[in-house]
Amino acid sequence: MTQSDQARADAQRVALHHQSARELCAPILLSAGNRLASLPKKTPSAQSGMSSQQGQHPPSSKPAMFRLPKQPRDQLRPDQQELQDHFHSSVERAVGSDSNATSTAAEPLDAASGNAERPLAVGGPFPFFAVLPDIGRLSLDMLVGLGEATQGVLPLDAREVASLVCASHFGSAYATQAHTEIATKLKLLSHAQCQTISAGGKAEGLSEAGGLAYETAHYLLNVRGSLSPELWDQCLRAFGKEGTVGLVHYVALYTWTSIALNAADVTAPGGMD
Repeated sequence: MTQSDQARADAQRVALHHQSARELCAPILLSAGNRLASLPKKTPSAQSGMSSQQGQHPPSSKPAMFRLPKQPRDQLRPDQQELQDHFHSSVERAVGSDSNATSTAAEPLDAASGNAERPLAVGGPFPFFAVLPDIGRLSLDMLVGLGEATQGVLPLDAREVASLVCASHFGSAYATQAHTEIATKLKLLSHAQCQTISAGGKAEGLSEAGGLAYETAHYLLNVRGSLSPELWDQCLRAFGKEGTVGLVHYVALYTWTSIALNAADVTAPGGMD
């Protein structure tokens, strides 16, 4: 391979990494209307098929009524506007950590393009975060920081499996659909695997890391008391201490996230905007 061919291959890998990071983080940090519009939507039959699982209520035919509706920026308090800025900068931080990525590697985020192109109102989990802005900031920092801290020690498919186990356990339609889109878009899981996990089962064909993440998350959510020593030891062998602790953090984080989304009655992304 010539030097020019190698440089071209390296540039493609950088572009793929940058694009993957954007697609991984943006659906959770920005409203579904802004970030998921280009992704394929679930069909009504697929969505209704999942609704009977895990105690979820069937979809309502009534228009969505948001307990904490999104608000235009000029209607936010100064501390909430500061949080909105931090919300957007968190996306930039999540996708811009690769210092080798260039501006041509991936299309820039709306949030990174200046205040003029930032959405007037942000939906998804942001209205919940904005009620207590200081706590919302901590939550965002936890989400982004955990992704950075577990790079290279916790495989992405293991992370998405754990996220789907948590989302489906608590019946969070928003988190379930968002993480299904992430996992399938990045080819970490098949749609059939996501559906099986979302229905409460262990999908066939998971990687060793994905299967272990499922077993660990499922145990932590369903069995009272300590994690079994067998699972702990398996995680240490597979992920090391840092990856194991990171996996537990993800289970805890998406447990909190799913509960928060449910309390705020945040609907699945396809029905938000």
